[in-house]
Parts: sequence; structure tokens; C-alpha cells
Amino acid sequence: ETSPTNRWLLERVGSLAASVMLQWLRDTSAPIAERSRAYDLFLNVEGEDSSLEETCAAAAAEAFGAAIEDQDFLLSDNGEMKSRGRCVAFPADLFSIWGSEQLPVFFDDGSRPALSRHISASNSAKLIRQGIVFRIGKEHILAALRSKHLPKPETWRGLLKLWAFVEPEIPDWQMAAHRSKLKIFPAHGKEVLYSASEVVRLGERRLLQSDAYAEFVSGNFLALKQS
Repeated sequence: ETSPTNRWLLERVGSLAASVMLQWLRDTSAPIAERSRAYDLFLNVEGEDSSLEETCAAAAAEAFGAAIEDQDFLLSDNGEMKSRGRCVAFPADLFSIWGSEQLPVFFDDGSRPALSRHISASNSAKLIRQGIVFRIGKEHILAALRSKHLPKPETWRGLLKLWAFVEPEIPDWQMAAHRSKLKIFPAHGKEVLYSASEVVRLGERRLLQSDAYAEFVSGNFLALKQS
């Protein structure tokens, strides 16, 4: 615990872990999923007790932190390396709804790149707890869906995944006004999503069978996309 030799060795352990992690992350010849596993080497101290184990772990983690302080060590979803605070962690489900290039524009005021979706939940938690990465939570996503007309997902599967993402939260909202403001519905002839209070659903016998009818509809109200 007090041996200068032991402290030197522990510092070498921390520096070595940082060096290997950085080398792994920067290996552009490897798939992003493989590079994302480098954060298994990220050292941090969870406990705050004064046990011998925690003291040793803190010494190694301190050296680790010093070694990466001025380095670009955050792996974005497009494979680029960014510095501390320059990536945002999004819920993994969103990547199959909108692309990683769109998510920062829709949900982050600073439009910071998305952290790699392939980083495990436990490793992402390390980065978030230390304030290295800002996390966009589900409540933030729901707030944006209430206030913005976001582009509709490119596929019906993407739209279904969006509905599955928001569905668990809807029963907890006691006021119907909150639910009706969620902009999650595609409208005929429109490229963005609307709320239930902004669109009407035409009956099965009211299909938009002609251009003239479609033009009349779009000029007077928003109709839920028939598909």
C-alpha cells in the first residue's frame, strides 16, 4: 500500500491499459463492433472505501486517466475518434429507427456525434458516470417527439420500432393530452411525423384513389397514411 515500487508498478498497469485501449480503438482495419470492445480495458473505481484493493485500483485508474486525458478516446458510431465530452450516448433502439447521422441533429442541441452503438451497456455506464459522455435518456426523446415534427422513418419496420420504443411509457401518462401530442404518425403526402391530434384516419372505403381527391385531402386536412 505504501511501497514506492508497488505504486510504480500500479501506475505502469494503468498506463499500459490506456495504451492498449487507445491502440485497439484506433485500429481502423477492424470492424467498429470489435473496436468497441476496447472499453473493457477502461479503468475506473466504483467503491469509495479505503481497502487495500480499492487503494491499488485507484492508483492504477489515476494513471490510466492521466494517460488518456489529452487523447481522442471516444469512438463514434461512424468510426471516428472524438475527445472527452464530444460524443453523446443514445438508446440502442433508436439506431434502427433513424441513422446515426440523424440522431444528433434531432435530439442533441450541440449535434455531437453518436457514441458507437456497439459499446456494451456496462462500458457505456462507465463513461457516463464519469461525465465523459452525455446520455440522451428516454424522457428526452419523448419530449422531442412532443415538440418536433421529426422525419418519418424510412421503413415501416422502423416506424414499428418507434412505436415499440414509446409504448411502455404511454400507460404511465394519466392525461390523454400528453399521449395525443406524441408526433409518431405518418400523414399522406408528408415526410414528417404528426400527433394523433393533428391527423384523421380515413375509413377503409375512403381510399385516396385519384390525384384530385388526394389534392383535396392534403389541402384541407392531414390524413393518416393509408398504408
